[in-house]
Amino acid sequence: MTRRLPKVTEAEEEEIKGKQAFALRALAWQLGKNGSKDDALSTAKDACAKYSDLFSRSPGRWRRHYALALSICGSQHEAKAEWNDSIKLHEEAVDIHYKTLEQQYREAVRPHHANALRHLAAGFLGRAREQSNQLPQVLTSEIPAPSEQVRDLEADLDEARDRIDQALTLYESMRLDDRRANRLSQAAAYRLKAEILVTQGNNDKRFYPERPSRAFDPAETAAMNAIKIYKGIDRHTWQTQFDMTQAQAILVQALTRQGRFKEARDVVEDVRSCLLQLGADEPGRAEVGDTLERIDKDLESIDGLSEPPQRSHKPVKLGLHPRKKGTQAANRTPHARHGRYCQR
Repeated sequence: MTRRLPKVTEAEEEEIKGKQAFALRALAWQLGKNGSKDDALSTAKDACAKYSDLFSRSPGRWRRHYALALSICGSQHEAKAEWNDSIKLHEEAVDIHYKTLEQQYREAVRPHHANALRHLAAGFLGRAREQSNQLPQVLTSEIPAPSEQVRDLEADLDEARDRIDQALTLYESMRLDDRRANRLSQAAAYRLKAEILVTQGNNDKRFYPERPSRAFDPAETAAMNAIKIYKGIDRHTWQTQFDMTQAQAILVQALTRQGRFKEARDVVEDVRSCLLQLGADEPGRAEVGDTLERIDKDLESIDGLSEPPQRSHKPVKLGLHPRKKGTQAANRTPHARHGRYCQR
């Protein structure tokens, strides 16, 4: 329709292109949310191209919009496990644009800045895992891991940890102003930090078996922080309940690596009950089956370990906090055992 418009002024043309870019950016985000990865990426690239042109003409006006478009495009690469492209776009958004925007707009751009940092950390974690999968699974003196690849892997994990800590600092600063603001994004950031730390700990055990890893205890703390936020939400959707099971699944790994098998087994039982309920609510969701399979493998691993579980000095408690009167009974489903509850 815009091509049919009569001749317009330069200012009007810029306004029209801005609206086109906005529509493309919004469409890319929605397509990505609905799982249309290829269409989402193609549309996001078109949005970036338009915003790039607008930004070159008027940086002050279009920097915020361009930074968000870069982050959305990077997220579509992330969804396709194209880690290098995701990292490149998010680094441009964070290191070039959001640093400048923070000086100008502060709180106004902070949610998008924090989210871009979180996705940048996810990109580094994804690339590190990809590198890890390319290394020999069993390391011996005859088949050592290539030192250069190990250094690259460790550098990516260090970068991921640094970026997620930056994101959490921003989320915390927003929480001080509004305790409910961006809570789900903050929970996702804690969950990602726990994943990064567990991955670092696993690599420590794999490449440096002679020295103990110090990553699993802070991984447990990060996972518990995520779970605490999820449980503090007044109303749970299917997705938020599922996201909490992901944090609990990471907690299982952190506890198991610390030798706290009994606590890990209790969490597994809790997660399985929640997942079975979620699967019954929305049959056919592949992510539920995948998580159940992973949790069952964790349980088999726990049961197969001969070492006695260590007594914890800070036992994990998964009981829920009391909810507001009138909402508690309507928003939870009893588990089969121990009176635990899965928030609904």
